[in-house]
Amino acid sequence: LSVTSGPGGGFYMHDDRTDPEPAVGGGMSFSSGGGVGAPKELSTGVKMLVSNLGPEVTDEDLEELFAEHGGPIKKAEVFYKQDGSSSGQAEVVFKQKKDAEKVLSTLQGVPLDGKPLNLAMVGIPSAPSQP
Repeated sequence: LSVTSGPGGGFYMHDDRTDPEPAVGGGMSFSSGGGVGAPKELSTGVKMLVSNLGPEVTDEDLEELFAEHGGPIKKAEVFYKQDGSSSGQAEVVFKQKKDAEKVLSTLQGVPLDGKPLNLAMVGIPSAPSQP
């Protein structure tokens, strides 16, 4: 990813890609039978739902961007449709709540590939309104 500054502040664009073909299956994996859900090491941490992503955004792009602007993450996963195209949504799991909060305050609404990021922490109630 590269940072480009403009009159409205910075925004992020993909670096040039050398492989024009997307990975078949989009990185999705399906288990058959009575497999176990998510790996146990991912059951802790703070989840953030990322939406309004462009079709070219990858797991690696999000890992790089969010680690740079927040801190260590456990995983970043873009969700794909059955046809292999991006759904425009992803989940990022942070190791610490403070890192997720930093990303939320820093990157909410910032354009990534021309589309403003929409970020929401999952399972954490929003701050109470002041009396």
